[in-house]
Amino acid sequence: MSSILSRIFSVPAPQRPAVPDGKIRICVSGYGMSHNTGRAQKLAATIARVYPEGYETWFYFSTFHFKDFLESILKQIPEDQLSKPSCLDSDRPISNHSSSPFVWLEHPGAKPMTAIGGRDSFCDWAAKTFPSDKSIQGLTSTREPPLSEMFFDNATPGGTW
Repeated sequence: MSSILSRIFSVPAPQRPAVPDGKIRICVSGYGMSHNTGRAQKLAATIARVYPEGYETWFYFSTFHFKDFLESILKQIPEDQLSKPSCLDSDRPISNHSSSPFVWLEHPGAKPMTAIGGRDSFCDWAAKTFPSDKSIQGLTSTREPPLSEMFFDNATPGGTW
């Protein structure tokens, strides 16, 4: 039921607790109905399922409040990452990211967040990070995913944290 509600109504962004030692948290936020966001959620969930000892996920999907949430997240990205490209097909920097989804990594302790950017940048990162895992590689095409992927597990809050 929360999946249907998060497609229609705003659900407050869940708090992001501290990342456990030895793990990296993959965070995905975007619109509740988006094929690009659906692919990013599916890829992040697959990484956490295949490598649960090293990765966990955190998701926030809101059709109406994603842009406000994105603005607040971009303020938390370290200064030295704001000028890197947010998507592979654009010169737009992370500081001006405006599409859905936005993906970033969180680390344990005082280590800062790592901005990944849009779905295509996330797919590129995953392809390079997990080159020999077929279940992950099958989701890493940087080409536009099919529109059918707009229907995904968009429960908010969501993730394995």
